[in-house]
Amino acid sequence: MVRRKSFTHVALNLVFTPVLPSSIPRYDQTVAHFGVGKQVIPANLRLGDPSSGRHGDGWTYLVTPEGDGYFYHAQFRIITYNDIRNASIERRLLEANRSLTELASLKDIQIAHCEAFIDVTVETSLTYQAKYYFVDHGSRHPFWVHETRADDLGLPTFESLDDLKNALLPEFWNHIEYFPTHQIIDETYEYELVAILRHGDTDNMTSPGSTFPFSAEECRYHVQTLEGFIAAGRLPSPDYGQQSHESDISIVMDFEDLVLIGLKD
Repeated sequence: MVRRKSFTHVALNLVFTPVLPSSIPRYDQTVAHFGVGKQVIPANLRLGDPSSGRHGDGWTYLVTPEGDGYFYHAQFRIITYNDIRNASIERRLLEANRSLTELASLKDIQIAHCEAFIDVTVETSLTYQAKYYFVDHGSRHPFWVHETRADDLGLPTFESLDDLKNALLPEFWNHIEYFPTHQIIDETYEYELVAILRHGDTDNMTSPGSTFPFSAEECRYHVQTLEGFIAAGRLPSPDYGQQSHESDISIVMDFEDLVLIGLKD
């Protein structure tokens, strides 16, 4: 693959490449193996929940409803598909995160409170590449600490910041859908989504040419599902109840910008 100069940013032996959540190859990750050769199962071994496992130095392995796994570091707020059990990969991953946060903190002291997806690829014995993006949950969009061309990211041209935000909003929900297991979704998202779906239901019933992406029946189905979650509150076990809920929110919220946002005058 040919890299564009405007799309990569070099820091010492590290090449940073800004990416979008939608560009992540979710189901094309290398399977991480625990070892080769003969392995021994210890006597009296008791295994915990297979969908969640803690590892050294603050890492937790999490599994999505689709069975996709990722590592999460709660202190540094790093999300990665990299196998951090490989000490060399973990070291490079933390180096990349430190370089990014140090660069960003010069202008944005809040960067430490934002999540970062980082994927490290070793290119040579001396150099490696780090694909990355940060996520601002308050503004609901990804961002990068390097100046980045929209067309290099695969984004459409935009005439205003409102245009840009409309293009980035679905990417935020892609992030939530891809990495839901550790997320705590603000309940206002639920009420906002219910309102959007009720609007779509009404629009379908009163306008023969409705452009809402779901039928009236589909809108009612999603509303019923969401209201069930709201009435029940957070389920005692977050493993699948919350994940399914967040996946549902992610899928439908992709269309929020098509329905309600519009551009400011």
